[in-house]
Amino acid sequence: MAKQSGDLRFTGRIGDLIFYEAFGKMLVRKVGKSGSCKEKKEDKKTCKKKTNEVFEKASLLVKPIYAGMPKDIKKHGVFGRMTGIANSVLQNRGSEEDAKRKILNSLGN
Repeated sequence: MAKQSGDLRFTGRIGDLIFYEAFGKMLVRKVGKSGSCKEKKEDKKTCKKKTNEVFEKASLLVKPIYAGMPKDIKKHGVFGRMTGIANSVLQNRGSEEDAKRKILNSLGN
């Protein structure tokens, strides 16, 4: 998101730029990427089912890692963050080993 500058104040779309007003400021942004479902022209149910299956896989991958963690590290939101990392890797067609590696690296930070 960027601020519009100059005398011209515009709302609308030009190419892949969207001009708009928010919180009293004139802003501009690029059009976001379309989702993978739109690119593949799949129906919403099929796409959502695939997404849910990958998220379930991510959650099951994180479960034993989280169970083996010391209690002082198990705080609110840790399991969710770990699952989010795993889900991100798996959604981008990464392997389970890549997901585990990324989770363990994030715990070190």
